[in-house]
Amino acid sequence: MRILLAILLLLPFYVNAQDEELNTVMQELQFSEDSIKTVFDWIANNIRYDVKKLERIEEGKNKPIKGNFKTRSDYEKQLLKKVITHKKGVCQDYSILFDAMVNELGYESMIVKGYTKDKQGKINHKIGHTWNAVKVNNEWKLYDPTWGAGVVDGSRFKQQYNIKWYETPANEMVKTHMPYDPIWQLLDQPVSYDEFKDSDYDGGKLNPIDFHQMISEHLSLSDTDQAQAELDRSKQMGKAINHVKKWHNNTEKRIQVSDTNDQVLDLSTASETMTEIVGEFNEYIDSKNKRFKTNQWTIEYAKQRLPAMRNETIDIKNIFEDAKDVKDTKMKRSVIQSINQIKQFLKRVDEEVQYLEKV
Repeated sequence: MRILLAILLLLPFYVNAQDEELNTVMQELQFSEDSIKTVFDWIANNIRYDVKKLERIEEGKNKPIKGNFKTRSDYEKQLLKKVITHKKGVCQDYSILFDAMVNELGYESMIVKGYTKDKQGKINHKIGHTWNAVKVNNEWKLYDPTWGAGVVDGSRFKQQYNIKWYETPANEMVKTHMPYDPIWQLLDQPVSYDEFKDSDYDGGKLNPIDFHQMISEHLSLSDTDQAQAELDRSKQMGKAINHVKKWHNNTEKRIQVSDTNDQVLDLSTASETMTEIVGEFNEYIDSKNKRFKTNQWTIEYAKQRLPAMRNETIDIKNIFEDAKDVKDTKMKRSVIQSINQIKQFLKRVDEEVQYLEKV
């Protein structure tokens, strides 16, 4: 279980707001005709950019929130609570809050991860960035609530509302925002990493795509399959800067962790079933020792049940066999030990099946 809890913390996050804090914020809103703009404006007017947190992140000194979080989602809920309580945060916090608020209004929203460059075309190599995509009237639209709230000038944040980053056209957003996954450019002709660096926004190096269809298919996948699809698409985008390479490494770890987590759950279920089978076999042995005078175990029932029990055990052994190449050393040792025990148990079952054939 310790392995399971540890790896859950690395799983890709999906934010669900804690009702109390989020409800308090939603009650402050005075909705105009465009409810999403009301959210965008509220965040711009009420959340300050946390420059000190930015500096800690750039220096690699930012510490995670303290707490006993069983899942990544629990951790993200705490981030959401913190940005609502303290009314400040960095781009991740802005995006989490925007995502939670528009979800509360019933919109489908995604947090987009990537990196940026300034008006002069200089890429920010220090830190990545997050923004949002929201599905409005069956069309995906782009928003950057962080850049819409103001600018960082040296060590100070200047609150400076900028409507440009509300429903920013995709062909304008790609001039400053490069998502790791090209489908979130929302362009039929995506721009490669090299083209973004060279400010060549017409594209052409990559094949055209149907991003509407690709997004629809992407969102139907499991978290692990989504991560693999994102990674595959990103690796087709051309030469990657360090930001992208780091994201590649983190995504590969997420996939590996998720696969390991799935194996842990499969093995846990298989172990529980194996325990039940062993208990049932022990009942059979007890009945056999009593010359099958018990109510449940008759010779006829035993002749039917033991071969079925053998097949069920083989299925469980196959589950463990599939997991024996796991990279975690302790887990691998445990799996191999379990396989050997199952093989010994199968020998005992075979002996009893042969005995019953002679009765």
